[in-house]
Amino acid sequence: MTLLSASAGIKGIVNSKPLSILCRSLRDIDTYTTGFPLGTNQGQANIFRAVKRILPGPYTFILPATKELPKQCIKHGSSTRYAKRRQVGVRMPDDPICQAILQNLEEPLICTSVKYLAEDEWILDPVTIADIYEPL
Repeated sequence: MTLLSASAGIKGIVNSKPLSILCRSLRDIDTYTTGFPLGTNQGQANIFRAVKRILPGPYTFILPATKELPKQCIKHGSSTRYAKRRQVGVRMPDDPICQAILQNLEEPLICTSVKYLAEDEWILDPVTIADIYEPL
């Protein structure tokens, strides 16, 4: 079982749904996605300017994926089939430890989030996550 299929099983999503990726910079986001709209002189909002002010931060943006997105982000469990690369969630975290890890990687890091099984509440403590989900 791959990490992706295990994560998808815990979250209760199908393996074909891409997980989010952590990127170290806006340049990485532009590599793996089509990027944020720059706007036009005809009244279209400059989303890139707004995003640049809030990143890094605790946000996930769903953007159209490019062919540069690593296949591991879209693989169907342990099979050799890959999902179509349509969209991907991207994050640029402001956590200094996470930023340090990302600076030493050549590709984005796959990430996900976890909620309690019976509640609509996020689990933030890694020990609690391990205690609840280790058997899965």
